Amino acid sequence: MDHHGTWEDAVDNGLCSLDKGSHYDFDLIAARDQIVSYIRENEEIWPFSYTLILRLNNAPYGTEQNYAGAVANDIPVGIYYYSYADSPEDAVREARVCLQILNGRPVTLPVAYDIEDKSQNGMTREMLTDVAIAFCDEIKAAGYQPMIYCNPNFIENRLDMVRLREKGYDVWIASYGVSDYQFPYPVKMWQYTSEGSVPGINGNVDMNNWYVGEEYYGGASLPDGPKGRCTGDNVNIRSVPTFGDNVLYPAFTGYTFTVLGKQGVWYHVAFGGNRYGWIHQDYVELI
Repeated sequence: MDHHGTWEDAVDNGLCSLDKGSHYDFDLIAARDQIVSYIRENEEIWPFSYTLILRLNNAPYGTEQNYAGAVANDIPVGIYYYSYADSPEDAVREARVCLQILNGRPVTLPVAYDIEDKSQNGMTREMLTDVAIAFCDEIKAAGYQPMIYCNPNFIENRLDMVRLREKGYDVWIASYGVSDYQFPYPVKMWQYTSEGSVPGINGNVDMNNWYVGEEYYGGASLPDGPKGRCTGDNVNIRSVPTFGDNVLYPAFTGYTFTVLGKQGVWYHVAFGGNRYGWIHQDYVELI
């Protein structure tokens, strides 16, 4: 498979993406001291207002200037690679192209692998997860920190989040139009809008929250108390202990929670922070 694209340059305001191929005034950006990232209680504060995320697809396009500008102004740099892979072997080839373009450049942030192309729609969850792991394994072996970028549909239906978690690979989710991150699976970064703005930058930017302490697990770490584990995929977590139009969000095999109580065949559970709900006993394993 022959993959083509262009470098896209992105500056993140804790973190935010910009248009491809642009050249940015890094002296202006670095001078800004507004911390926009959403930092949870008890988490270490990320000491940078801005970071640079470079997209690696095709021949470099304005990359040297933007990378050099970011480094010169002490702006952390990360990498984003858009996937078209339809097999683990193809994912390894994409990883090697990514590494070839990087050519040993140091980066502070992860190398993110975006899996959501329509050409991958026919792949099973197992196949797509194999692709994600193959890319990440290759990136990790080269000394970089890999990360998976995806949308909510991929967390719910397309990727095996438990396998990714077991491998230790972080997730960057794009989920717009909500006031809070909506899924109990822990993520390292949440892209919450594509219509943000940054002083000194023309046009819309993608805005993200970057979590530098404990991963965001529905708001916080699990509260004290007995624990349980979800045993099914796409299990509805409900606002009241009954069936009906009261679904809050889905849970998947391997998700853990604190058991707060039981009413009939329903367990009252907490995924951390403000993520509470009821789950049917048929999908609960007490641990």
